[in-house]
Amino acid sequence: MGRSWLWASGVGIGLAFFGAGAAVAETAVEGVEAQAESRTLFVHPERGSDRATGDESAPLQTITQALELATPGTTIVLAPGRYSRDTGERFPLQLSDGITLKGNVSGYGDGIVIHGGGSFTSTLGQQHVAIVASGQSALQGVTLSNPRGHGLWVEQGALRIGHCLFWGNQRDGVAIAGDSRPLVQHSRFYQNRGHGISVAGSAAPLIRTNRIEAAGYGIAVREQATPRLLQNYISGNRIGVLVQGRSRPVLRQNHITRNREDGVVALAQAQPDLGTQGQPGENQFDGNGGYAINAGASEQIVVAAGNRFATAAPRLRLAGRIDLNGVVSRTAIARQTPIPTAGDSIVARRLPRPISAAEAPTSRPSDALNAATPLPVTPAARPAAQLRPAVAQRPGPLGTVTVAATAIAPRRTALRTPAPAVAPAARNENLLPVPTATVPLGYLGSTPTLAASSGGSYRRPRYRVLVNIYSTREQALVEAIAPGAFVTRINGRTAMQAGAYHRVENANQMMQQLARTGLRAEVLQMQ
Repeated sequence: MGRSWLWASGVGIGLAFFGAGAAVAETAVEGVEAQAESRTLFVHPERGSDRATGDESAPLQTITQALELATPGTTIVLAPGRYSRDTGERFPLQLSDGITLKGNVSGYGDGIVIHGGGSFTSTLGQQHVAIVASGQSALQGVTLSNPRGHGLWVEQGALRIGHCLFWGNQRDGVAIAGDSRPLVQHSRFYQNRGHGISVAGSAAPLIRTNRIEAAGYGIAVREQATPRLLQNYISGNRIGVLVQGRSRPVLRQNHITRNREDGVVALAQAQPDLGTQGQPGENQFDGNGGYAINAGASEQIVVAAGNRFATAAPRLRLAGRIDLNGVVSRTAIARQTPIPTAGDSIVARRLPRPISAAEAPTSRPSDALNAATPLPVTPAARPAAQLRPAVAQRPGPLGTVTVAATAIAPRRTALRTPAPAVAPAARNENLLPVPTATVPLGYLGSTPTLAASSGGSYRRPRYRVLVNIYSTREQALVEAIAPGAFVTRINGRTAMQAGAYHRVENANQMMQQLARTGLRAEVLQMQ
């Protein structure tokens, strides 16, 4: 197929959307290429031979052989074709420091397909990956597809990714972990069943001017990661951006539209920065099936000043404690995790399994899905408002926005039928002595805890969330939503405790978040 199957109708709007930001980003990638062009190796999967010299007139047959011959400063130029095990590739391909892998940059990887993957032992466990990249390497103008796992894995260094297509990967298009600081820009992510991009560990990538569509989660941010998400088009996913753990992403000038459920979801201790008084978010939310911003299961206040909402009453598209004025921004910024430097060590943490929500692709993307109109989505039924905060109008950089004085919106009702929510008990702020043994409470939200040996005290949670599980997939799903969840036995059945909370409202929100994924959860009052 020619270039038309991907960008015939989409390239115009794509370039218009990326604009000047894309030009700057493209210059950054080309700068890496200019520094690394001391040697060039050519690869052709049909006419090449791995016994050849790698010159343009005598190309190699495999990327695998080219990577073995490459030294820092080498650019590997790929001819059009399909690179797979059938053509002699050995996966995963190892893209090391100072090497550039270059395909069809102007065509965004059209016609140059790297297909397949292999087993790779990372600091986060065993992975199935097509390409593992490290150091100051670069990946430009290729299509990457791994039907059994991740497309690209990055957990160290500062890889530069530009003008690529990540399509049909069983898990993530790009998985970023450790203390890596890659640049992911001006690329397309389509029909990746897990996430378009996942960020974990203490990684601090710059992710800008990308189109991320038709994934389970468009972008998922976990643990202590601090990515910057700028000018991305995130549409047609199950959830646009999922933020959990203690991560602190910054989102600016993103178009988060027509995702089947929520635009942005914040869980646990995560604290996304969607705009402050001094730096308005300028993110655009439109046509998401659920909430634009859902912080109903978060223990934190989410700052979101200076964004644009399509609805005339944006407070009805918010859940949880949302600060539309940005007045808590100084506290939030002061607590942010600093961006790691090259000397920092890799954080070895297990990356939870992603949620496979999108259907497996049966064909390549069609021109219709790359047209100017985003993927059509039927909005879900909206719950009636339960609490309407006082509002005021004020001008912003993208037009007048509604500012909520009390930024608490109604909570979503569960899509499944969970056990009845527990009514709040009488308020009791007494602090209890720390017991002599560790209490397995799992995820505690913001509840302070002290070890038994400390001789201190802790505030005992009153409510816990239990989930019935019947498979390892459901266990992984619970762990992804509630980090720290653990398996337990109750009344002779196996369940997982997905959290322990001091406030029943937070417990009910977590129960509803789990129920939305099809899990059967319940809230029990602790004795």
